[in-house]
Amino acid sequence: MKQCGRQYWRNPDLPREDRQGSRSSVPETRAGAIILEAIVVTTLLVMLTLAILQWSVLIVTHQGVTAAASEGARTAAHSVYSNSQQIDTETVVYAVLAAHGISAAGSTVSIVDNTTYFTVRVTVPFTSTSIPELLSSFGLPMSTRTMQMTAVGWKT
Repeated sequence: MKQCGRQYWRNPDLPREDRQGSRSSVPETRAGAIILEAIVVTTLLVMLTLAILQWSVLIVTHQGVTAAASEGARTAAHSVYSNSQQIDTETVVYAVLAAHGISAAGSTVSIVDNTTYFTVRVTVPFTSTSIPELLSSFGLPMSTRTMQMTAVGWKT
């Protein structure tokens, strides 16, 4: 054995604190820190995974609202009678929303008639969608928000 001062290097008879060159994989003072780091990293990974899942469902729902607004603008632009324009547009918008799994409850459709085009605005609350509340347990609720899309249809 190699002698270092008064103690032998890696002498198993000495207390753990007095050993020099100990090859313990995890010192006792680091065990709590490693557990804490694992908890923090796991929590962040779970939040990231849930955020990715919620964002992907949000994008699909946004696509449905965009399609509904586009079809509503197309219907409003091709509508022959102005008195049935609102009813026809709402019917088409709600049908497209239903096809994408979005409830018409609480949704609004507004039509603005300009000189050469129509603007159709579709507003859908998140409570009407199938977007899961995955991040609400982390203090990031989506239920109080709305999704709004505007589309333009040129008069023919």
